[in-house]
Amino acid sequence: MKDMLKLAVITPERPCPGMNAFMFSLAGNDDVELWGILGGWLGLGSGRFLKFSKTVLKKPSHCGGSFLGSGALPGSLKNTLLLGVEHLKNFDGLIILGQETSLRAAQLLNAMAMRVLMIPTVGSLLRWYVLGTDSVLSALCRFLISCRRIAELQEALVVMYLFDKCERNLLARAALATGVDLVVLQSPSHFENKTNETTELHRRDSSEIVAVIKSSAYSRISKQEMFDVISGGSQQKVVKTNGVEMCFHARTSRFDIHFAKALVEGVIRLLKKSEWGSVVLSNKKVLSIESILLSEEF
Repeated sequence: MKDMLKLAVITPERPCPGMNAFMFSLAGNDDVELWGILGGWLGLGSGRFLKFSKTVLKKPSHCGGSFLGSGALPGSLKNTLLLGVEHLKNFDGLIILGQETSLRAAQLLNAMAMRVLMIPTVGSLLRWYVLGTDSVLSALCRFLISCRRIAELQEALVVMYLFDKCERNLLARAALATGVDLVVLQSPSHFENKTNETTELHRRDSSEIVAVIKSSAYSRISKQEMFDVISGGSQQKVVKTNGVEMCFHARTSRFDIHFAKALVEGVIRLLKKSEWGSVVLSNKKVLSIESILLSEEF
């Protein structure tokens, strides 16, 4: 069993609550020497590494997002990773906190024989529990309640414009918890089909339906026209907003702080095993977060 692990951590995609809490908890562990990669994939390719201080980072951070920052790819992902592997030669492994692109990167690094641990973050399309879920859900609930107050009614129809990959089930849970009717107009770039489609998220009763309305770039119906239709057919006052993104920078909840600290304990046990290879927590073919949390002595 290895006494001290030299690890690198990267947060290449959209920031979310829980990232700083996880990294600070990991850096404060006596069995780990942790280095952060600044600027996402761009920083990995150029070798922008920063060593975490043991004395400063003993306590988890409630601050949402990632102080390491993110960065767009200067070219192809594979070429950037090939450069990055050279900078990681003396490390025992790389931890990636991210979404779909991070999953692809983890798989490519796996093929390059790099030891990598990928942990999904909220807002991704990856299915199981991920970092930041509780924080974002709490922020969404507060946001919907504030929308209802703006409408000056007990019940309000909230129309959201989404330009990100916010988890639909989080929106549905927040709407259910707050009693707010919610209609989401999504960006066409995130649709698989080219037709208008309304998808029911959650039905509380026959008169209250939470739905996602998919607006296609190939459709003759504009978002404003759909908004007018929704407003005209509603008995409630309508609040139109695009303020979802701020929820992903929300203050990290106590639950997610606890989850991050608990996840670190399982991660350390896993990485200290001499036989561990490459693990993608979000890949069904290998280990899931639940496997770590339910592992021996956890």
